[in-house]
Amino acid sequence: MNLENATVNVSRKASPEEIAAVLRERIRGGELSAGDRLPTQAELAEQFNVERGAVRQALHMLQADGLLDNRGKGSPPRVAGLAEESQGPKGALVSLLPHLEEAFKDPKVSEVRIDALCFTAETLMHGLNHMLTVTENRRESLRSVRMRCLLPSEESELTFPVPVSQPEHREAVQRLVMLQIESQIHVMQGAFRFLREERHLDARGTFRRIRNTPLTKSYILNGRKVLEGRYHLGTHVKDVPEVGPVQVHDVRGLSSPLFVRHDPEFVAETQKSFNALWESIADSQTLA
Repeated sequence: MNLENATVNVSRKASPEEIAAVLRERIRGGELSAGDRLPTQAELAEQFNVERGAVRQALHMLQADGLLDNRGKGSPPRVAGLAEESQGPKGALVSLLPHLEEAFKDPKVSEVRIDALCFTAETLMHGLNHMLTVTENRRESLRSVRMRCLLPSEESELTFPVPVSQPEHREAVQRLVMLQIESQIHVMQGAFRFLREERHLDARGTFRRIRNTPLTKSYILNGRKVLEGRYHLGTHVKDVPEVGPVQVHDVRGLSSPLFVRHDPEFVAETQKSFNALWESIADSQTLA
């Protein structure tokens, strides 16, 4: 059974995350090349047996991944050029996916363990959604998935994003970020529920919050490797509800390059530091 049929031919309707995962595989697998137009929203809705709203959400996710060019009104989006992936450090999403796949496919382990410290969970969210397709024909030895994720608390005085010249909008800008984080947690809770109900894995994800702004992102996979990167601050425009476009100093996590470390001492120290944060100053626990 191929990926498309496995995702589409189910009794329930596909989620936007699953639709995005299928289209992402078509792009990365070469079925859709740079410059190709995707089918129309109506065609995709019929193909996946969903409402157009679900298709629109999936397309927004692919745009956030950098896989689609900006969509013009009245015309389907085109696949963005992917040639830059081979030039210099790869972006966080591009780097994280193959390492997550390796962790899920490793025949030597029965439990996948993921510990993550990040500013938002966008990169991790997309990675986990991709794992829903990876686990379709899962290996016999894979029994469980455990994830712990540390994210900024709603009570944090965030270092970014902050308005460039409109300080009166700071609260609205940062409230938008918190809403995005809550949405990402909700999507990941859905991914773990899917792993339990559809993949029959003992899957549990736990989220705790810290009252500061992470300046780096860190992923510890199966206690064997660390993927770590620094957030790059830049100036962007955010569309803030009830306010409108606001120019802000902010970071874009998906474009932050990651570097991989395997040396045991570094991995052990990173794990020790994460455990200390998790057990001491982290709060607001939410279980998936």
